[in-house]
Amino acid sequence: MENETKQFNTLNYIHETQSDEPFYLFLETATYLLEIPHYHDSFELVYLIDGKSAAHVGNKTFPFEAGDIFIVNSQQVHFYENPPEDKLALIVVFGSKYLHSFKQLHQGKPFPALLKNKEYNDEIYELLLTWLGFDDKTFLSNCAFANLLLDKIIKLYGFGNQNDQDTIHTLATKFINYINDHYDKPLTLELMAQQ
Repeated sequence: MENETKQFNTLNYIHETQSDEPFYLFLETATYLLEIPHYHDSFELVYLIDGKSAAHVGNKTFPFEAGDIFIVNSQQVHFYENPPEDKLALIVVFGSKYLHSFKQLHQGKPFPALLKNKEYNDEIYELLLTWLGFDDKTFLSNCAFANLLLDKIIKLYGFGNQNDQDTIHTLATKFINYINDHYDKPLTLELMAQQ
């Protein structure tokens, strides 16, 4: 699939269609961040290892520096500034299949754009390095790392509603107990839904 160029607020922008593929994964270190306004259906996370930059999403500008994380939720038109000084970033962009469980649990709630807690971000960076260095990347291992990444961000930054998490835990426990109590009978999704 080729990228499409569209007009947006008198600026040209690119729809990065290749990153809309459900199993798309981009995980690399880079010295350059894309300066052309673009969007995609994927989730994008940039951990700035060294240097400074600024991200533009819609009409907002987010300056960020080494140790900060910038997140782009799906369908957000965005681009970055590349100041002349050296920079190094670890970038991960992953498609919708990696986000399936997250979207179900959090009902489409977006992540905040800028995460600045250096202590938390160091933990996230360590996980990203482990993922980057993992030799046998398969769809399942990438799903596991993507979910670990999202879970770590949620736990560290308190994203989401604790009541939602409690409700999910309560429902899961209820279903497990029901299955335990009725393991010798036929189980269907309809019966489970009635519980």
